[in-house]
Amino acid sequence: MKNYNVIVLNLKHREDRRNRILNLFNNYFDQYFKIFILEAYLNKKNGHKGCAFSHSLAIEYAIHKKMNNLIIVEDDVYFPYPLDKLKATLLELEKIEWDLIALGSNFDIEKDISENLTKPSRMWQATMQIINKNYFQKYYEFLFKSFKNQEEYFKPGENLSWNDPWVFDQVWNKELLGKDKIYCTKNRFAYQIANMSNTTNVMMDGVKEFIQ
Repeated sequence: MKNYNVIVLNLKHREDRRNRILNLFNNYFDQYFKIFILEAYLNKKNGHKGCAFSHSLAIEYAIHKKMNNLIIVEDDVYFPYPLDKLKATLLELEKIEWDLIALGSNFDIEKDISENLTKPSRMWQATMQIINKNYFQKYYEFLFKSFKNQEEYFKPGENLSWNDPWVFDQVWNKELLGKDKIYCTKNRFAYQIANMSNTTNVMMDGVKEFIQ
């Protein structure tokens, strides 16, 4: 199996999440995965803007470090499936052409691609993704465009809803999905743990969603 670089997006003040995720990864990943912690960008008034910029920073870092086979993961995840199941999906990627694989997204199915992958007609949430090296530049430009458009479209301090323009895990449905080789894993490999959002002060609990 190919080696993978894993960039974890972590806010500097959330040492609790950093310690938890490092402990989780040390007990989950093996020698095929190299872990990097990257400081995420916090915007308390606009979490979507912070998310877009943080993901663009991860791509920029990967380009600078000449990385291959990049996994971006947020620091509040839970893995419901064993590593062997994830590695079986990663091995599938060596047999097909792809640009981005969503490992932790909700989605509506358009058609099946393989045993473990599906082509979504719509997807949302960027909890965990694999980005092909050949797709780094295009995806970086898309993310940064999302960040800049949020900056220009919305007034300072104004927050967005999930359906507003330029929330990147919504706008990719019209900007990228119909053009590029973007697939979702049929088994969702990453969910948010129950924790308080940094921007909305609302309890998020993706694990409960998985159990239900």
